[in-house]
Amino acid sequence: MLIAAFLHLINSSSYSEFGTAGNGGEIRLDAGRGDIKTGFLASNSRSYTQTGGDGAKITLTANNGSINTDYLYSYSSSNSGNAGQGTAIALSALNSSIKTSDINAGSSSNSGNAGNGEQ
Repeated sequence: MLIAAFLHLINSSSYSEFGTAGNGGEIRLDAGRGDIKTGFLASNSRSYTQTGGDGAKITLTANNGSINTDYLYSYSSSNSGNAGQGTAIALSALNSSIKTSDINAGSSSNSGNAGNGEQ
């Protein structure tokens, strides 16, 4: 029996308008014998005026099933301060296909230091 999982939105991000943002929260989906279809998965960290924390890892595993996603975000950003690390996004579909639209595991800052992006 194959089971398909469809999730439109999972957001475990951290955001701060006037202070330091914490880290995003890890997202892990494992379809032992089925497909994974998602719309928007975000585990990023953003701060407008101070330091952004790290993004968190996103892992999707579909054994004997396919993965079809739109947006996978695990980045860190800050407008006026330092940005943390972008974090890994791992996709594994054994014996099937992976289709994605937009993946962002980077780090950016407009006026501070930016951390490392990750593959």
